[in-house]
Amino acid sequence: MDSDNSLLPEGKEPSFIRRNAKFVGIIVLLILLISALFVVLRTQGNDIDPEFARNNAFLPEYTLQSWHVMYLSESSLYYMDVYRKLSDTEYEILDTTTGETHELTFFEAPNEETGATQWHLMVDDEVEEAIPILIYFDVKDFVGTDTFTLIQETVSYPYLDTIYLLFGAWEEPGVENQQLAYGMSSISEAVGMRVGDTDKIVIEEITDDHFIDLYKREIGTPTHPVIYVMTAPYGAMKNNVVIPYDGAIVVEVPNYEQLRLFCLVVGQMIAPTGGAE
Repeated sequence: MDSDNSLLPEGKEPSFIRRNAKFVGIIVLLILLISALFVVLRTQGNDIDPEFARNNAFLPEYTLQSWHVMYLSESSLYYMDVYRKLSDTEYEILDTTTGETHELTFFEAPNEETGATQWHLMVDDEVEEAIPILIYFDVKDFVGTDTFTLIQETVSYPYLDTIYLLFGAWEEPGVENQQLAYGMSSISEAVGMRVGDTDKIVIEEITDDHFIDLYKREIGTPTHPVIYVMTAPYGAMKNNVVIPYDGAIVVEVPNYEQLRLFCLVVGQMIAPTGGAE
């Protein structure tokens, strides 16, 4: 007897996959090729050019939030709010209490006692007595919180894992690297006072790997902060302390003769003993 519900039909049709085996095979092959190409492109994307990383590792994430000019006299460290910079030696500073601006000028003149050329400071034209100073520099903050508190908190963050003290050395041994060593010693001592655990402090000459890690934000973060002393061989042009983003502090000093003193001042900003005025 014929049955319409037989479980074993006499003529079983080939499955879709069997009928289209070649077509399915081509699709699978294309998927494998596309996957392989994606992996290759992804790998190449992670292969960051060292020169590119060097030029972009400390690129600020935001616009300039605050700008100060600091100077060290023979007795104290001072800072003022910059309203406008007129030249490398002339500033228009803001008196935050009155809202008035004043012209601040740095110039070189002979020391009255020794006769040696020394930097002096003068505020407005009517001020006749110029103040001799030891060093002056800009402090630029792109993060937006209180700049000097931020510098200290970068080093004393409670969840800090490792802090990197990086520097750019001269190729040939000489007085330049000696001054750099003195400077790094001052900064590391100040950082040690803040951190407490010296095992968390890494002091190294900066390399391409560091620049790449900075660009990728594997270091230069609140938990893995970086203080980088940039010297003339690495592009330092002016005396600057720059905070480009949270977790990074760049100390730019082109003149090796000022390295020791400048780093001593930065150490004082990190771990103040007397405080800035």
